[in-house]
Amino acid sequence: MLQRQYFYFVAGLADLLFDSGKSFAGMLEFREELKKNLHPRDFHLVSLLFLPYDNRNLINFLEGNGDAWDQLGNFSKEDFEEQLRIIRAILKEEDILPDY
Repeated sequence: MLQRQYFYFVAGLADLLFDSGKSFAGMLEFREELKKNLHPRDFHLVSLLFLPYDNRNLINFLEGNGDAWDQLGNFSKEDFEEQLRIIRAILKEEDILPDY
């Protein structure tokens, strides 16, 4: 099993986070730094940590509350809108389920 080692990246985190010249503006910037420095398979594992934001965004999207969008999610509002267009194109018939 090939193992990737991030010794230099992890060793530099303290400098990146606490040095005034290299500090991150927030979690979004830190996430982008992770994306640049991690192997895509490893970053995929990191992206799993952001799924609760996607869940919240999906609920807000389905409820029509687009103003409460959290940028920490993996998917953009446009991604959800595109999926909705695809679903509507596939399911062209009227909804047969009763309202609850």
